[in-house]
Amino acid sequence: MTEAERFLEEKLRRGAQTRETAARPSGMSGKAVGGAVARAGWFTTEGRLNRMGYFLRMLCVFPVALVGSVLCDQVPALGIPLLGATVVVNALQGVKRLHDLGQSGWLILLCLVPIVNVGVGLWLLFGPGEKGVNRYGASQD
Repeated sequence: MTEAERFLEEKLRRGAQTRETAARPSGMSGKAVGGAVARAGWFTTEGRLNRMGYFLRMLCVFPVALVGSVLCDQVPALGIPLLGATVVVNALQGVKRLHDLGQSGWLILLCLVPIVNVGVGLWLLFGPGEKGVNRYGASQD
């Protein structure tokens, strides 16, 4: 058994134990939603996030960022922290998406470079992830 296979087996075993023992709020299943289990993963850089999961998460974050930008003009004490939170969540999701592409999460810093950030954003949205297991975990496809 290769190291990658052992890693995958251990990760799957731990994931199954977590799903079996975790209490869920009513109406929430452990089924995949947007490529990730619904109750986990928004505030961590661990693991991978496929294209659809990334797109759906960005779709959820966008309205919050929009409200934050409107509030920045009217109530800066609320708008600025809200925008800051959306930037952090976007960066965390981008790191996981980069992991799915087989790249280091540090490449998310390219989003700070004007013009380059457009290319990185399109790559994150449309680039195909690596099949199977990579150094960041198993594929969610």
